[in-house]
Amino acid sequence: MASSDFIIGIIGEGPTDHEVLQSIIVGYTGNKNLAFTPLQPKEGEPGNWDRVLKYCASSDFKSAFTNPDLIVVVQIDTDVFGTAHVPKEQAIAGMERMAVSEIVAAMQALLIAQMSEAFYKMIEARLIFAIAVHETECWFLPAYFNNDPKKAANPKNCIENLNKQLARANEGFYIDGKDLHNYRKLCRHFKKKKDILAFGKLNESLGIFVRELDKLPAMAEESDCSLDV
Repeated sequence: MASSDFIIGIIGEGPTDHEVLQSIIVGYTGNKNLAFTPLQPKEGEPGNWDRVLKYCASSDFKSAFTNPDLIVVVQIDTDVFGTAHVPKEQAIAGMERMAVSEIVAAMQALLIAQMSEAFYKMIEARLIFAIAVHETECWFLPAYFNNDPKKAANPKNCIENLNKQLARANEGFYIDGKDLHNYRKLCRHFKKKKDILAFGKLNESLGIFVRELDKLPAMAEESDCSLDV
């Protein structure tokens, strides 16, 4: 299968997260003709972190991989997983003391548990994790704090800090709710691979996701057989 033949299915918390992921993937690969399909939420459906977990545990998730041309990106934010807003078995204990890489690893383990370890091993080469510590909005910070690595890397209060910089930069908008149009404006920063790589060096969870994207060509070559699930 040619590398241009694969389809990227996105599982995420909502439409704005889908927009961010697509923009990064297109900018990183330099391929504007990539085919994307929303798996969760589908167009017009609600979404949140709970629905991401439930989808990964569903038969729909497993059935999606019967399409041999499908590569799946799973996005989730980590902000609530150190709080009482999630069931005890889903909480990441001691998150406030963990390094970013440890939080990402713990979140991946939780997602894999939803899928089951056995099924994950079957589809690992066709699965990309996009774990945002603590919000996908944090991934925009390097574009506005490129001369302040500490603030670019800070995963706390990302929307508040981003809005302050948007005001200082006279952007004419700020992040309030999930206005897709405004997120598209922000995604202009992800048009070039060199910028995405630079941003990934400043924001660790973004960098981890970007390195996962190097799997795309290999997955396109290896996905020659469907799964019987």
